Amino acid sequence: MDALPGVVPENSGKGAAATAEDEQRAPTKPDVAEITDLRKIMSELKLEHKLPVAAKWCHDKGAQSVHELLIDDYAEQLAKELQLREIPAKRFIRAIKFHSTDFSCQSEKSTLTVSLFEGQAL
Repeated sequence: MDALPGVVPENSGKGAAATAEDEQRAPTKPDVAEITDLRKIMSELKLEHKLPVAAKWCHDKGAQSVHELLIDDYAEQLAKELQLREIPAKRFIRAIKFHSTDFSCQSEKSTLTVSLFEGQAL
């Protein structure tokens, strides 16, 4: 049986390669776990229903943690994208700052611990 013009049979190598290429180009659904502390903040503020939108926005911007949202005005931009009213938006931004401060303190504590033990035999 002859193949129709412009149609690639499924069992041909070219068709399989095209399918693999299409899968690679297909946009992936952002994983909420990729963005550190996002689920925690959204849950604390009872905004779980907006979590998929927040995760996609963070993924699209390239943010890997809520700590990065403090750069420029990304936290404010995300609050606007989530269509939060003024007071919930302020709570959201404050929570991001709090979690980022906690992250910074833990990071500094780890650095301090390492520097205290440098040069000493354990």
